[in-house]
Amino acid sequence: MSERNSADEEFESHNYATTNDTPSSGDDENQGGRFGSIDRRQYLKLGAATAAGAVAFSGRSTAETRDGVSFDRVVNAVDDLGMDPNGNEAIDSELDSAWGSGTLIEFPPGEYLVTEEHGYYNDDNVGMVGTTGDRSDVEFVFPTGYEQRFLNVRFGSDWLFGDFTIQQSDDWETGVGCSFAPDGDATIKNIEVAGNNPRNTYRSLALNVYSSDGELTLDGYVRTGASDVGDYPSGTQALLIDPSNEGTIYIRDAHIENAGENGIYGSRSSGEVRIEDSYFANNDIASVRIAGDGSYVKDSTFVVDIDDADNRGDFDNPRALWIESGPHGYTGSSVENCDFILKSADHCDGLVRIQPTAGDVDIENCRFQNETRFPTVFAEEPDDISGSGPVTVRNCSITGGAANPRRAAIELIGRDGSLVSDCCISMDGEQNGVTVRNASNCTVRRSTIDVNGTALYTPGSSVGTGSLSYSGSCPLPSDDGAGAGGDVGGSRGDSEETSDSESGDDGSESSDDGSDGGDDSDDAEAQTADTSGGTRRLVLTGDGFAPYEFSVSGDLEFDSRFGTEDSIDGSTASGFLVGGTDGYEFTGDITSFDVEGSATVRLDGETVDPSSLGDGSSGGDSDSESSESESDDSSSSDGGSSGGMHALTLSGDGLAPYEFSVSGDVGFDPTFGTEDRIDGSTVTGFLVGGTDKYQFDGDITSFDVEGSATVRLDGETVDPSSLGDGSSGGSSGDDSDSESEESDSESSDSDDSSGADGTLGNVLMLNSDDFAPYDIEVSGDIAFDPNYGTEDSLGDGSASGFLVGGTDVYRFSGDITGFEYEGSVDAQLNGESVDPSSLGN
Repeated sequence: MSERNSADEEFESHNYATTNDTPSSGDDENQGGRFGSIDRRQYLKLGAATAAGAVAFSGRSTAETRDGVSFDRVVNAVDDLGMDPNGNEAIDSELDSAWGSGTLIEFPPGEYLVTEEHGYYNDDNVGMVGTTGDRSDVEFVFPTGYEQRFLNVRFGSDWLFGDFTIQQSDDWETGVGCSFAPDGDATIKNIEVAGNNPRNTYRSLALNVYSSDGELTLDGYVRTGASDVGDYPSGTQALLIDPSNEGTIYIRDAHIENAGENGIYGSRSSGEVRIEDSYFANNDIASVRIAGDGSYVKDSTFVVDIDDADNRGDFDNPRALWIESGPHGYTGSSVENCDFILKSADHCDGLVRIQPTAGDVDIENCRFQNETRFPTVFAEEPDDISGSGPVTVRNCSITGGAANPRRAAIELIGRDGSLVSDCCISMDGEQNGVTVRNASNCTVRRSTIDVNGTALYTPGSSVGTGSLSYSGSCPLPSDDGAGAGGDVGGSRGDSEETSDSESGDDGSESSDDGSDGGDDSDDAEAQTADTSGGTRRLVLTGDGFAPYEFSVSGDLEFDSRFGTEDSIDGSTASGFLVGGTDGYEFTGDITSFDVEGSATVRLDGETVDPSSLGDGSSGGDSDSESSESESDDSSSSDGGSSGGMHALTLSGDGLAPYEFSVSGDVGFDPTFGTEDRIDGSTVTGFLVGGTDKYQFDGDITSFDVEGSATVRLDGETVDPSSLGDGSSGGSSGDDSDSESEESDSESSDSDDSSGADGTLGNVLMLNSDDFAPYDIEVSGDIAFDPNYGTEDSLGDGSASGFLVGGTDVYRFSGDITGFEYEGSVDAQLNGESVDPSSLGN
């Protein structure tokens, strides 16, 4: 653990951190939930010498040990401290008076009214527990509209909290949080945060261990109330592990449902996050985010079924498990003996999604059921990590009816040295089994792969195989809905029996070149099509980016086995391949056909030369009009501008805000997230290490990016300064484009260009190695960047917080109208270093 600086000593007296004089939310002196209700400047001047002595109280003075924690005295909240158990009189002053090192406060059954935040610092061997062990017997209640922490306990060691409920109620106005950040060990057990969870309130729990040898155990945490979902990042998290955490945090028997934004967010912590025997359902963005050596999820159940969710709003992206580490490049996470079920979702990046910022990942003894078109296990190509980032999937079963030929049950991209072994894959929908793309030294062995698509698809990869079979049933995951205190583990012994061929040990082998005959079955089916006036099939497959457009003389529709994500306008189809397959059914002839890049084209089961299509050779009689039509169409084609789709990809290692507009339609490529903003044909977002990707038609009419970013257009790296002049394809240089460029240039000179339109286009990053409290005011709106934590305080156009060695980041619109801080602070505004004393002037 790094040494605490001298400013930390100002926390030595906890009693001056509270007062009954609470400033209004708009008061400049209001320090928000970070410091309690005292004037921040007064607080900083008090110092350790002003510590008030604890108020005397009666109680058991003999030492007692509870859950491994020793206390000098145990006091009863009602009998010894005079607290009201009926919820009529606030307990704030009694709680502050009793609190101190060596003291355990016991709460008998009742309701206890809390009206202000309680900040306690540098206390050892302290705690609060209910007397009966039933968390529902002891409820802490709050005034309607209360939006602060209840407890903010920091520094010190050997804490015990548990056996009580924090009651937010169902009013959609009250949001309560607690922060626990010891130097050493702490136990938090059998706690529930009940009631609804409105937007933009304190997360229910925030945890942090400052010492690398400290351990915090959270055992039996429940938060299942309905939440406001969607509109990321405005939702409320159920649990945050602070990025500055250096210790080990154990989470056991948790039951977390309906989180508006992340069930457990622990992926940016340098310490270890270990989750066991827990249940997660319908949490937006992700049920769990972890990364790093020693971090794991074991014996747990994950369910995504938004049709059965009890929330307000539309889910953005309810992933089950998201393994990523932002700018840290952590490696070495594991997933063991878990059940994953994906029944329904409008969008989902995957049951298990492994981002480029995560290294080695092991997935063992897990069961997956996926009834949607979204990914099951998907590992993206690693970027800026130590090692090659291999993924091991061992002794797992994957079942379901997912139908998306672009997807596979297991997809591994650029993950050299990966292994799929002793697995059973049985999917009813049209989907591949295992895809290994652009990776070397991988192995797929001793497995059953029973799918309707290609069993093993290995473009650009070297994959060794052995003992594979292609038929059999697989065990299903189980979901009994049990939460904390019940059997929430992934192994319950009630899965279906696996067929004898499940493990693939029947001696059958496939060729080492990855070919398993899956495409032959598709060809055979296609060859049965009636080519004499009946329905015909066109299938396009490519390993890279390949835009295309074609027209037919009859009817045209998608072959639903291959997805419906491209565009059909009458008898013309426009789309693009980014590695994968598109399929269409049509009648009549192909009258025009154009494809850029490399693509394999099959017509009615036969591989054909794409240049031969469009002249009537697609079958049936052709005439001069068809040929003339094709000639006219091809002559008008310019870089895919004839209505085809384009792909724009932005990647960066640091902070890079951007904005661009197009002349046509624009949408997210959901494979790369949907967390930024699209307003009509204009996109506003930013990179904080990672990749964003968009699909659009027409031209790029304006483009602006700050900071360092790599930009690829239709698979080719381009100079960002060249965009915005129609260079994205199609005609350029007309008056409208020139005006757009001029307008963009003028707006980029404005100090408020990235946020003046009401979007949160400005980014303020604050960093300090010391203790540094701060207050921010802006002329527009302000929100947390959740990648850097959301444990500080937001008001109406304002934010208050403090740094204790680490980084806070905010998005905002308008201008910074006020900025005050103490200590040493480094600041970056929209990616540029600035003097913090100049902010707000």
